[in-house]
Amino acid sequence: MMYPPNEVHTSFIIDHANYCYRVMPFGLKNAGAAYQRLMDKVFHQQIGRNMEVYVDDMVVKTTSAIDHAADLAEVFAQVRKHNMRLNPEKYVFGVIGMHSRARSMVTRVLRAGYYWPTLKLDCQDYIQKCKECQQFGNTHQQPPEALHHMMSVWPFSQWGMDILGPFPPAKGQLKFLLVVIDYFTKWIEACPLAKITTENVQKFIWKNIICRFRIPHTPVTDNGRQFIA
Repeated sequence: MMYPPNEVHTSFIIDHANYCYRVMPFGLKNAGAAYQRLMDKVFHQQIGRNMEVYVDDMVVKTTSAIDHAADLAEVFAQVRKHNMRLNPEKYVFGVIGMHSRARSMVTRVLRAGYYWPTLKLDCQDYIQKCKECQQFGNTHQQPPEALHHMMSVWPFSQWGMDILGPFPPAKGQLKFLLVVIDYFTKWIEACPLAKITTENVQKFIWKNIICRFRIPHTPVTDNGRQFIA
């Protein structure tokens, strides 16, 4: 609601009369900031715990279905206490859950009667960028551990190995880069490759590492099939 003494400052003229606002329209200057201050004052005990406020909307959030009714009742009690009115047409109820693979999402979209040429790529991109999935989704990797330094006790004994690419093809269809780095000296050896096969990796390690330095005591890889075959 508009502050009564300020209603006169919002007056406007039409063909047959003068009018002023009694309810704050969001087209007015500083209306968004005024709304934010109002929400911070009314819901200061809920914001950050079971409620978030942004622009001209509010979101009531709950981690379990059992507690959601109680959280809604708490918010509605504050609304009634301060004589506020909500727009029922803007109510939206939803549950954030895990996404399936892109193929399953494509199937559901097709069953709903929609299709566009980049449907599969868009589904893959959506799943990869879903914040809620990355934050709350179950992962199948090893549990997280504290970061620690991987130090080598002497030069050219522990090498990190990885394959980068594909890059835009160069002369000879070279589009991959095999890189190894010594953990002690930070010495780098690299070689462009057209194909990332086990044979090419073996030839590179034999020629550039074993014959020039020594047999690596501890090779560190990402367990790619080119390194473990």
